Amino acid sequence: MTRLNWNNPEARIFEVGLDRGVLYPKSAPAVAWNGLTGVDENGAESSKVYYLDGRPYLIVPTPKEYQATLKAFTYPDAFSEIMGLVEATDGMYVDSQQGDAFDLSYRTLIGDANQGLEAGYKIHLVYNAIAAPQGNSYSTMGSSVDPSEFSWDIQAYPMPLVGYRSTAHVVIDTRHMDQYKLGEIEELLYGTDAAEASIPEPQVVFDTLNHGDAIIITDNGDGTWEASGSYKNVHLIGDGIFEIENVNGTDNGDGTFTISTTL
Repeated sequence: MTRLNWNNPEARIFEVGLDRGVLYPKSAPAVAWNGLTGVDENGAESSKVYYLDGRPYLIVPTPKEYQATLKAFTYPDAFSEIMGLVEATDGMYVDSQQGDAFDLSYRTLIGDANQGLEAGYKIHLVYNAIAAPQGNSYSTMGSSVDPSEFSWDIQAYPMPLVGYRSTAHVVIDTRHMDQYKLGEIEELLYGTDAAEASIPEPQVVFDTLNHGDAIIITDNGDGTWEASGSYKNVHLIGDGIFEIENVNGTDNGDGTFTISTTL
């Protein structure tokens, strides 16, 4: 049995920051949102209480709805039409028009006491969002320049994912995944020299990340070896003892083992 430890530096984890905002319009190419300064996630799961004889009889949890407030110093031109500010002709924008849905991704950083901000990061994927601008406030300039910050309330419509409730918000935690798969996802999200950036649907994300894991076996040349891979497939179970899952292992009968892929 393992005694609980409250002083492990690797367990002193925190999240901070916001970067790599990307806007994915439904009918236009994706664009980096350089001016995005904040995302306040507001949606929360609630419950419905049913009473019988004056006492709680049944408590049923209701699905969480993704709601958030976006904050930015500026926004991509493509976002103007999304929020109902449509360009009628060169330089002329008409307000109060029909807006459009959009997808969004952004990144938050993860730190710990050992690695600082290098511990990892989370990529947030938001689907089918609708934006409602909050009121803007303008005032005369004084002795200092304070940029105006725009803000929008957004609500997102969920998408299906087999085996789970539909969701409009997917979080990818880079600490808990294979780096090769992370590369595949980021190439989709941020584009390559040969392909435009796009946001994969929740089912595509799941299928990409759930299809096996790269497990690397390293021979140290001194009779020992090291294994690395997903935290779900390679983990320490005792002093110098690792458990490796999702691989084929054959005992050769001479103290050696042959390890091969399950695919």
